[in-house]
Amino acid sequence: MTQSYVMIVDDNPTNLKLLEDMLLQQGHEVRSFPLGRLALAAATQHPPDLILLDITMPEMSGFEVCERLKADKKLGEIPVIFLSALNETQDKVRAFVSGGVDYITKPFEFGEVEARVETHLQLRRAHQVERDLLERQLSQARRLELIGQLAAGVIHEINTPVQFIGDNGKFLEDSFRDLFTVLQCSEKIASSKNDEELSARLAELGPVLKNVDIDYLCEEIPQAIGQLLEGVDTIARIVGSMKEISHPGQEKETMAEIRRIIENAVLVSRSEWKYCAEVTTDFEPDLTVSCLAGELTQVIVNLTVNAAHAISDVVKGTGAKGTITISTRRNGSFAEIRIEDTGTGIPEATRQHVFDPFFTTKDVGKGTGQGLALAHSVIVQKHGGKVAFETEMGVGTTFVIQVPLESSESLDVLSPGPESLRISPAALHASL
Repeated sequence: MTQSYVMIVDDNPTNLKLLEDMLLQQGHEVRSFPLGRLALAAATQHPPDLILLDITMPEMSGFEVCERLKADKKLGEIPVIFLSALNETQDKVRAFVSGGVDYITKPFEFGEVEARVETHLQLRRAHQVERDLLERQLSQARRLELIGQLAAGVIHEINTPVQFIGDNGKFLEDSFRDLFTVLQCSEKIASSKNDEELSARLAELGPVLKNVDIDYLCEEIPQAIGQLLEGVDTIARIVGSMKEISHPGQEKETMAEIRRIIENAVLVSRSEWKYCAEVTTDFEPDLTVSCLAGELTQVIVNLTVNAAHAISDVVKGTGAKGTITISTRRNGSFAEIRIEDTGTGIPEATRQHVFDPFFTTKDVGKGTGQGLALAHSVIVQKHGGKVAFETEMGVGTTFVIQVPLESSESLDVLSPGPESLRISPAALHASL
């Protein structure tokens, strides 16, 4: 039997002891609380897999406790089984209306408690498996959406170096043909057996040299080779960056340099920002984190693209460019990344929804609303980090993400929900 964490909330010590013994015998981890407010505080710090909740308690009834749990995004999916000596239909109805999944009448029967607890724990585990599968499918869909969004621009970015690789290759081909003619003449001169033959072959070399500008070729060929190699390197970097984003994702975190992740993101998103913004960077040297590099790169790409779109709305039709500033620094046990734009800012009415899945203010066909939901999922849930923003209408927006320097598996990190990080500029650093 899989061990689960079950919380019991009942103001009767005898009931607490009885239920504790029952559940411990089943092999579960158990914590008990006599008051609803204590249970709520403990659940926030360490969410249980299931809660057994008494209805009649001092200070706060079980109905009120359950309603507060269901109102909290972090705790709302925890199954609640109500416990009560009340056996009226209206009490049972209110229990289900407030969010309960089941109802056990006192006095308890061990077999009934065991069966109901195990049933709802199995349902929760099955639900979690479905959620994990859905999350993986959504993650892959988001990645494919991003790749599709960037594909045309990336093709254009690759086409430019391909063009001058081709141009320089053709120049080198023609240059080699001219030099080969000179070399053939020179070889004949070197193999001359007498003065008469030497004079004849030197005479042949004269017209060849008139048609070949040796000084020009000696100057231009090294530059052409350099440009060709630079084009190959550019293509390799673009392809490598796209590969990191499109990779299905590694199972475990690895050490990665933040600077490289950001440079990859800036490179592959260039087609989105190059016509409307300049990108400046300010990196703290040698800043590495334990992370899922591909998914973190995807977050930076999404935030950079969002910044470009916000700036585009400001500068459209003016010929001017805005600025996207990306900086990194060490902040305690976190690496902090700030992505600042000079765009429109986020309207106050939509600020509380920006991390919600499928929420978008873009026109139909220009976004699915998964970018910021992805950022929250990757940074907070997968890395144990934090994400926040500060914004001012007509001035711009700064997104701040913090990723633990060490593996999230080795840290006991309490990650607040996104609603606790939607803050004013003055409160930004305090909340992070």
